[in-house]
Amino acid sequence: MLRSKIFFLLLFFLPFFCFSQQKQEIKGCVLDAQNGKPIPFANVQVNDLTVGTSTDIDGCFVITTDEKVDYLNITHLNYETKRIPITAAAKQPLFIYLMKRSIELSEVVVLPGVNPAHRLIDSLIAHIDDNNPKNFNSFSYTIYEKLLVTADLNSDSVTEKIQNDTAFQYLSHTFSKMDLFLSENVIERTYVKSDRLYDKVLATRMSGMKEPVLSLLISRLQSFTFYDPVFSIAEKNFINPVSKGSTKKYFFLIQDTTFSEQGDSVFVISFRPLKNSNFDGLEGVLYINQDGWAVQSATAFPYPKNEMITISIDQMYRKIDEKHWFPYQLNANILSSIFVVAADSASLPIKAIGRSYFSDITVNQPIKPAKLGETGVEYMPQAATKDSSYWGQYRFTPLSEKDLETYRFIDSIGKREKIDKRTKGLMTLMDGKVKFKFIDWNLFELVDYSKYQGWYLGLGLSTNDDLSRFFSIGGFFGYGFGDKRMKYGGFVNLNLYRQKNLKLFLEYQNRGQRVGMMQLPFQSTHLLAAENYQHFFTNRVDYVEKIGGKLTFNPFNYFQTEIGFYRKNQEPSYEYTYTPNPELKVFKFTELNIGFRWAFREEFMKTTRSTISLGTKYPIVRVNYTHGFNNFLGGEFDYNRLDFSVEKKFDIRFLGVTSLTLQGGSVFEDVPYSKLFNPAGTYDYFTLYAPNSFGTMRFNEFTNDHYLALYFSHNFKQLLFKPNTKWFAPEPEIITNIGFGWIRHPENHQQIEVKSMQFGYYESGLNINNILNLGFVGVGAGLLYRYGAYSMPNYWDNFAAKFSVTFKLF
Repeated sequence: MLRSKIFFLLLFFLPFFCFSQQKQEIKGCVLDAQNGKPIPFANVQVNDLTVGTSTDIDGCFVITTDEKVDYLNITHLNYETKRIPITAAAKQPLFIYLMKRSIELSEVVVLPGVNPAHRLIDSLIAHIDDNNPKNFNSFSYTIYEKLLVTADLNSDSVTEKIQNDTAFQYLSHTFSKMDLFLSENVIERTYVKSDRLYDKVLATRMSGMKEPVLSLLISRLQSFTFYDPVFSIAEKNFINPVSKGSTKKYFFLIQDTTFSEQGDSVFVISFRPLKNSNFDGLEGVLYINQDGWAVQSATAFPYPKNEMITISIDQMYRKIDEKHWFPYQLNANILSSIFVVAADSASLPIKAIGRSYFSDITVNQPIKPAKLGETGVEYMPQAATKDSSYWGQYRFTPLSEKDLETYRFIDSIGKREKIDKRTKGLMTLMDGKVKFKFIDWNLFELVDYSKYQGWYLGLGLSTNDDLSRFFSIGGFFGYGFGDKRMKYGGFVNLNLYRQKNLKLFLEYQNRGQRVGMMQLPFQSTHLLAAENYQHFFTNRVDYVEKIGGKLTFNPFNYFQTEIGFYRKNQEPSYEYTYTPNPELKVFKFTELNIGFRWAFREEFMKTTRSTISLGTKYPIVRVNYTHGFNNFLGGEFDYNRLDFSVEKKFDIRFLGVTSLTLQGGSVFEDVPYSKLFNPAGTYDYFTLYAPNSFGTMRFNEFTNDHYLALYFSHNFKQLLFKPNTKWFAPEPEIITNIGFGWIRHPENHQQIEVKSMQFGYYESGLNINNILNLGFVGVGAGLLYRYGAYSMPNYWDNFAAKFSVTFKLF
């Protein structure tokens, strides 16, 4: 009887005994023993079992296991292995410090037979389509981003100086308490297949600034996943080692094999471009999980390293359901020797640290089109005013005392120095203007030069949003010292409906205009736009007095439209007779213009004040139709004219970047010379290279009423040979331009030479960009050659030497 009771008691309590053995949880962080920096992707293994995990981007880990943990093995490719005993009394979280060891991949590694790493890389590549989030039907998540800019105190050279130099000690003390800059974002990101991405900025904060004009910088530092054929870092594209054919371009080496918490094998493989390879490549380490053959984590930086700007990125993935891997932490580090922070004789390089943390991840859930919005990025109205309780929902770790001091101190400086206004001024400068309170000074009207008018000095002013967001007024006047004439004009711009970008622009102008130029809508006004270069070569103008206006609006996504109506008087500055009406000396036109710009899948950043284009990977199409009215408001000519252009720039793997521009137009009735097409000729023996122009063509050499031109260039970047110094980084670019044109009645135009390009105009050449690398500016040189039916009799007259100026990040 007693035995029966004991038996039943055992049966009753057995489940409690089984489940009373609770899982053991161990938390810790792995840090660099020299500088205390977190070590991401360190392998943490329990005892000698095939159970473990890896540290995240902040160097931290959590292990939950049924096994009794006697010790942890900590390993990392770049650090000495360490074994940590675990006792019941051990304090958590653990702080584990590793000593760095120097490991470099040898330039030549001889392996018998096939490289065993290739089998693993091939398996990874074979599962790209399954693991790339961009192939999912949809996904959404909330991302918390943090960007920190500070002085670099951790290099060996700086550490030595801090010990011996009081100026360095002052800098060290200052930046141990606060940083230079701090920014945070909370973004709700939604995606549907075919690259439709929409960011809703829920909260944003920037030290020293109230307006978040630069807050999405961290989102643009690296590609979202490590599965695209081309990986982008800071707007520069690199051939991805996780792409088809990469085993012929990259050297891969198995460094280690570890295990996940589920017991799956994780292969640690280092990579770098093969010796003597010439393409924009990456160097780093991949962690490949055998479960689904997916990237578990990756570290990469450009190869070879840039001495002036060093950038490295880290990405971590996790399995969010039974099938799908998804990024959940991103990291970017930038170290610059160009920009420094200085005090007295001491200076420290600046570094930026970006962190991104994902939450609320969903995959392949139905998403209503209305949730995607009309722009790529949209700021919510109260995004910049969220309180600390709101931020506390999304911050993965609370702000440190150093973070709080950074906000406090930089905000006080921002308020005192009016950084918001200065930043707006910088953005205005890129549009060719200088901001002064509620007035913008137009730099294009301040100083100018062209072949015909010579040097020009003037003044152009307009009001900005500080006066009113609903209207602006402005005007200009100036004097050309070559043509000895005044130019002047004024305008009123009304913002009628911001949601559709509906604006009414009324203007009056009296100034010179290049003869035969293309008439395309929505031309770039960017200060560094290459389209501005052609203006320098203008040597024949009409003096145009015009009055009228245009209405611009966006009727639907990716589409901009303008409708204009103008009355013009055009007086040639050259001797000219139009034979159908030879007594005319001033030509009068009344014109209706209808134009549009179409950029499919163009993304925009919509703030509370403005909408900024973020570009598109599809062709950009611009079309303009003009109708001239006879006997209406003084107009003397009835005609129809069509202008168009198609532009596309794209990367070709292992080959570089190709740019194509197709331009053309037709005038369907007889009109005076000024309304015909004169291809942009920018010839001189040695002069500035102007893209989308004919570099060997003389000014006004050809005239057409039907015209077509193709401008082609291909930049090999540094794929053909690599630079030997940081100042010498040549990028060869091949160029071919082709043009055709026809004119029906050349006899209508007297006292000037008129000939068409009916047999085809051809020129080709080579431009070496970036021969002199000045960091953000590159200077190069090239040579173009003219050939075909319109080649010059004198052989040497077919050549044109050029110098080029390019602008870039790094």
